[in-house]
Amino acid sequence: MRRRMWALVALPLALAACSSSATDDSTASVELDGTAVELTGPIGSVTTPMTVSGPAVEDGLICDSLVMEQSDFADLDGNPLTLEEIGALHETSADFVWTETYTCDDGSGSFIARGEQLLTAPEIDYEGTTADLARSTIERGTGDYEALSGQWVWTTDFAEGINTMTGAVSND
Repeated sequence: MRRRMWALVALPLALAACSSSATDDSTASVELDGTAVELTGPIGSVTTPMTVSGPAVEDGLICDSLVMEQSDFADLDGNPLTLEEIGALHETSADFVWTETYTCDDGSGSFIARGEQLLTAPEIDYEGTTADLARSTIERGTGDYEALSGQWVWTTDFAEGINTMTGAVSND
């Protein structure tokens, strides 16, 4: 059951979080170096747009609606992983990464982030909310987002089926 739920989360739009399950300071919380932003969307959808809010939207640094797709899951050495391998690995390790492609609905551009798992399956509350499950770091962008940088951490509310990513962006 856990592995099946993990595949639903890891696949298209998820990788999120646990009921007040805190991690140590080395893996949690994003240093807010930039303008605050929050991305919110349903677990497991690459077609339903995520809502983007906060000062970064108000200041025109990022669009207010986008679609995110995850791909290219790999271990920390860059070796590709299948979803089955991720499910097995996730039981004991958080040592995997993936690519996230964010495409703004308004045609203003897109950006690529690297996702990094922070928690293992036993640390996740699949019936509640888990914070600091994963971290995403923007690597490059196109259009209005060529100079966009930033980072956010994932929280998933499994009971409600919602992912929320909170962090900061800047346009260097």
